[in-house]
Amino acid sequence: MASATSHAQPPVDPQTDEPPPEYMQLISEAVEESVAEHWVEARSLFREAQRVFPNARALRGIGMTSFELRDYTAAHRALSASLEEPRRALDEEQRAQVEALLHRVTELIARYSVTHLGPEPVVVVDAVRQELDSDGVVLIPAGRHEVQVTLADGRRVRGSWTVRGGEVGPLPIEIPSEDLGPDSATRTPPEDLTTPTPLLQTPPATNLRPVGWALIAAGAASGIAGMAMSIVGRRDISLLEQPPSETRWEDVSSLQTRGPRYVRTGTALVLLGAASMTTGLVLVLRSPSSSGPVRAQARLLPSGGRVEVTW
Repeated sequence: MASATSHAQPPVDPQTDEPPPEYMQLISEAVEESVAEHWVEARSLFREAQRVFPNARALRGIGMTSFELRDYTAAHRALSASLEEPRRALDEEQRAQVEALLHRVTELIARYSVTHLGPEPVVVVDAVRQELDSDGVVLIPAGRHEVQVTLADGRRVRGSWTVRGGEVGPLPIEIPSEDLGPDSATRTPPEDLTTPTPLLQTPPATNLRPVGWALIAAGAASGIAGMAMSIVGRRDISLLEQPPSETRWEDVSSLQTRGPRYVRTGTALVLLGAASMTTGLVLVLRSPSSSGPVRAQARLLPSGGRVEVTW
């Protein structure tokens, strides 16, 4: 009996007792994980430390790591609790830090009261049941959410909206009428009350022949300009290869760069003109009732060019 008494360990009182070694080890590991920015591991260790030795400073660690994980509702709960917790209370510097972080968190969530929905409503956000605080407030992070509330009598009501952050007030869901039973909000309306699907009207066919003629004209102009540039470029190259007698290099040196450039540009313009004219010809010859886009593609290759038209 004496042996059993000597080995019995009294419960830890965080208000008066010093933290046990297990708590200090957990806090040390949590701080190391936080420094390494391993927030999931750090929060898990802070939570275990809070279970072993509940106090304000462990709650502060939970709130700060939750913020880093963008779990803003959990951050709000832990940070708020750390300000109220008297055991190992925060010092002035820690309190100021927590209050500043809590102010940021409140702008990233909505705080909705559910007292207008009757006693003990069950709030489910995005298929996850939410925890209500002692004042009957549910926290919802910013973003688009689907919300379902089950009332004490079994009736359900659903809603969806976008939380922008900073909202405070009653949950924007109306209580259904008393004569509606459970799941009434999800019942399919009678067949004669369903909204008929509107008929889709086919738009009238568009006459693209004027566009086709314009493309033919533009393509012809581009082709003529391209052929002219190609002729000038080839003449420059020929002059460089077989210059007249008594020709000075400084008189023809500029042709060394101008000739090939004119040939390339002229060839590209000819291809572009051919693509434009071909597309225009297709638009002129096709039936006005035809559907589907017309695509033209011109490719300039080292060995020549190619025009592709699909419709």
